[in-house]
Amino acid sequence: IDNGIVDSASGLYRLNDGTYITNAEALKFGYLIRNETVKIKSTAISFSDALTRGLFDEHGYMMDRNSGDKYQLHSAIANGLINENLREIIDTKNDSKVAVKKAIEIGLLDSKAGLFRNSLSNDKCTFNYAHNSHLISKPLTFKDVYDLSLIKDNCRILSPTFSQWLSIQEAIDAGVLDYDNYK
Repeated sequence: IDNGIVDSASGLYRLNDGTYITNAEALKFGYLIRNETVKIKSTAISFSDALTRGLFDEHGYMMDRNSGDKYQLHSAIANGLINENLREIIDTKNDSKVAVKKAIEIGLLDSKAGLFRNSLSNDKCTFNYAHNSHLISKPLTFKDVYDLSLIKDNCRILSPTFSQWLSIQEAIDAGVLDYDNYK
C-alpha cells in the first residue's frame, strides 16, 4: 500500500504496466506472497538420542530444532520432545535401568538443574557427562548386545553397571535389552 502497488481504495494489485488485478490473482501468479507461519510438530525421541545429537547444553536445556525454543527436561517431555517411558537411566544402586519419568520422580535426574545423580555414590554430573559415561543409554537390541561384546557364549548378558552376568529374562527385567525390539 505504501509503495502504491496495492490500491487502498479498491484493494487491487497494480502491475508494472499500470493495469490492475485482484489480490487473488496476484497471489495465484506469485506477485503477492501469503505470510504464513508453518509450525513443524516435533516427535518425541529418546533422551539418549537427544544427548547424542547434542540437543542438550551443559545446563540441561534442550534445543528444539524445529522452533528454536529451549526447554528443561520436564518441559521437553511435556511438549512431546522426549519419550519419558524408555528405560534409559541407570540406577547404579539397584543395577537396573529406569524410565526417564521414574528417574525424575526418584531423583536420579534433576530436570531443573540439568543433573544426573548416581544413586550409589550420590555424586552429581551433567546429563551430557552421564551420557558419555554410559549412565544414560537406550535399551539395547539383542544385536547391539552381541556387537558390543556384552554377551557370553552361554547367552549371559552384562548388567547395566557391568557388575554381573544376567540371563536374557534378567537382562530384559533390568532394562538392558529392549523387550519391544527383542520379540
